Amino acid sequence: MILYFLDRKMNTVGVASSSLPKTPQIYDDVLRDDIETASKTLKFSLAYTDANAGDVAEMSAEGNFIVYQNRFFTIIDSDIDTDSMSVEIYCEDGGLDLLNDSFPPMEDGVSRTLSQWLLYFAGGSGFEVGTCESSASLALSFSDSGTATERLQAVAEAFDVELDFSFLMSDFALAGKYISAYERKGLNQGVILRDGIEYSNLRIKRSVANLATALRPEGNDGLDVSESVYDDGDIYTVNGSDVLYCRSAIGKYGRPGGTNKAITGSFKVDTSSRGQLLAESVEELKRRSIPTVIYECDLVQMPFSAGDYIRIVSEKYNIYDTVRVISTEVSESNNEFKAEFSREV
Repeated sequence: MILYFLDRKMNTVGVASSSLPKTPQIYDDVLRDDIETASKTLKFSLAYTDANAGDVAEMSAEGNFIVYQNRFFTIIDSDIDTDSMSVEIYCEDGGLDLLNDSFPPMEDGVSRTLSQWLLYFAGGSGFEVGTCESSASLALSFSDSGTATERLQAVAEAFDVELDFSFLMSDFALAGKYISAYERKGLNQGVILRDGIEYSNLRIKRSVANLATALRPEGNDGLDVSESVYDDGDIYTVNGSDVLYCRSAIGKYGRPGGTNKAITGSFKVDTSSRGQLLAESVEELKRRSIPTVIYECDLVQMPFSAGDYIRIVSEKYNIYDTVRVISTEVSESNNEFKAEFSREV
């Protein structure tokens, strides 16, 4: 592993590695990719000596940049321990500018495309729109102040897309910053993980704590779905009712007794648009109408990326599931690979 450190003016101020001699040594590194936050994070420890202590303190300063395998990171936290002569560093993939930008409440009634919304909240930070797999237009509203990151996540939910941040490097200089929007990130390349062969130490988390077979959505100023008409064969509205129902979930997980078999959850959306309220509520009910099943395991190698679809098999526990990779963790210095998967029914 080799990391290049740049100052705020994009000058190279140092190099560290996990194996090269005469450089500060990297250990306990973890590169994490998470589809829920659309972010990549990197944390690691850096060992230094009396001879290079000053150089390491300068190159690892908070706010500096790191280039790793054509990825671009900002140092968020840098903690120096003078007793152990080490620095613990936590980085994010260039998201600091978006995290710190704040926007006031907004309700201008203007319908914008997804690309226009992305540029509205991120264009001032130098981001451009890369791939955009939606041509829809929506009028969105925001009753509270929020960061650019929060606004972008809300926009992605409203358009039912997943965001991805990428950076173009040229000779250790940042040549471009891009936000892409995909209907769903990832591929299905037929990867199969078998217990004791491709993976070990399987952890299974199962829960109905957030299960709902119906939702009562609520927008701003008492907005609801009582005047909405929707039926996709599974999720549907009832004329005059402020509840959104899921047929398959009620059939499988509805109450065994009583006249009201639906387990009705609540869902609040920061919007004054009935269309936006319905769209986000349908997606929320899809997520909550099935139990949550999360798999975690240690891998022999990392043959996929976050967002991909794979098969996980355990004959011992009768698991033969198609799952989605929701996060990956790779440690080069420790040769460790971990992943987290979500079962999607």
